[in-house]
Amino acid sequence: MRNKIIMLFLLILALPAIGQVDVDCEPVVLQKIDSVINYLRVGQTDTYDPVEVFIYHFDGVSEYPVIDKLALPSREPVNRQNYLFYEPSFKVKYVLQEWDGNEFHDRSRTNYYYRPDRRLEREVFSRFDGSLWIPYQQHIYNYDDQNVIRTYLRQMMYTPGIWTDFSYKNYIYDTQGRLIERNEQRIADGVIFWADLFEYNEANMVDVRVRQTLKYNPQIRTYDLVNLERRRYSYNRYGNLESYLTDTWTNGSWVHAGKTRYFRSFILDKEIPICFRGRTMIVPVRVAVRLFHVGAVPGRCECLTDGQDDGNNVRSNGKRRNNGLTLYPNPASNSIRVIMPEGVSTYSDISLYDHNGTLVRRYPVGSQSDDLDISSLGAGTYYMVIIIAGEPLMASFIKVR
Repeated sequence: MRNKIIMLFLLILALPAIGQVDVDCEPVVLQKIDSVINYLRVGQTDTYDPVEVFIYHFDGVSEYPVIDKLALPSREPVNRQNYLFYEPSFKVKYVLQEWDGNEFHDRSRTNYYYRPDRRLEREVFSRFDGSLWIPYQQHIYNYDDQNVIRTYLRQMMYTPGIWTDFSYKNYIYDTQGRLIERNEQRIADGVIFWADLFEYNEANMVDVRVRQTLKYNPQIRTYDLVNLERRRYSYNRYGNLESYLTDTWTNGSWVHAGKTRYFRSFILDKEIPICFRGRTMIVPVRVAVRLFHVGAVPGRCECLTDGQDDGNNVRSNGKRRNNGLTLYPNPASNSIRVIMPEGVSTYSDISLYDHNGTLVRRYPVGSQSDDLDISSLGAGTYYMVIIIAGEPLMASFIKVR
């Protein structure tokens, strides 16, 4: 019972945002990465040694990280990755700095350029020679009529100021629009020299990625694509990558070699949409996390896919409880009458909370014909919680002077 009432408090705090109508079906981000640790497996045991950690610094904005790579267990700095965004999801620059034992120095840079429709058009990679940034490679993206990436052209700058075509990176999709393969093909001889193959789980998230590379086969005196590495992914309940296992292809079979773990925390004060009991609410993450334990799901109700739980609580007989609780008059000044749901004649007690969720008054057991005295309350919005057959029901009213 106590947990049910706590959940109702959380709903009280969310009520002002219920009913917002702007529809945005983008994935809901409620966690940020704090660190990522790579581990190597010790022989064929269940023991893993941490070898490196990536620590994320967000400076208060989750989309703009600075990432420090440290060697483990010494925690000696290795490099620093700096990202510059024009706005969320609109990356414009990436700078890699290396640690020389005393400080970080610029090493390489990537600049991102976009089409007028804000889709990525080109990436330019440069090296820093101590005084100048020298471009050496660029990627030019190609889209189909549905604005899906199909290829990018890799060009190299072997001679200053002259770009030379080197390869195409190809993106291959299945009938559901999921990326199932990407590979890179040299223009000079048409040979595909690496490929990534993807498998998906029931939630349409990448389940397995296999990297293949070109290797010489002496028996037929030619080069073939062969397995190199496999990653097996796991996700948390919020759809974020939690870890992956790494396997290497050894003597014709996969051998487990290591793992990578992602450590995340909630962005507690960020407001996100959730679907709870068939209604969309905008609530802080700190509230959403509590509601997830009683059936709420991230995202707007209207964005849920067919068959996905909409957060409605279904009773054991398969019927949803209809609140049906009415307060009259509303607004009220001196007293207010509680009209119970149909078929209910008594209740256990009534609790009254202000807009901050603070208990301000408790009324004793009564019947549905009772008028409650509210003359001493200050003006404002109040929330009434009534316990009926062990289930809390809630309604709000406005007190006027």
